[in-house]
Amino acid sequence: MTAPEKVYISKAASKSSMGHFDTQRFTESDITYVREDLTGWRPIETALKDGSLIDGFSNTSFFPKRIPDIKFIDGAWHQYLEYDDWYPLAAPITHWMPLPEPPRSES
Repeated sequence: MTAPEKVYISKAASKSSMGHFDTQRFTESDITYVREDLTGWRPIETALKDGSLIDGFSNTSFFPKRIPDIKFIDGAWHQYLEYDDWYPLAAPITHWMPLPEPPRSES
């Protein structure tokens, strides 16, 4: 299955009593266009650059890999090395996704 090129999300969507979204009540001006890969990976140009932690991906032909827990500092992507400090990444980051919510404690 391939992801659609366009995903439309209503600003004011509401579920009907049957559990379906009622889309007939909205005009084109009520709808926001969102382009997002349904797998969760997004182009790096759309990444949060406010110091938030994200997961990155370097899609280079030599060594493609996921790089967890990175953030944008002073104009470059950095990764924290345990018990050390934030270091700039040498690999170019091509994609990103937000971190998942942590598990809820069972108490």
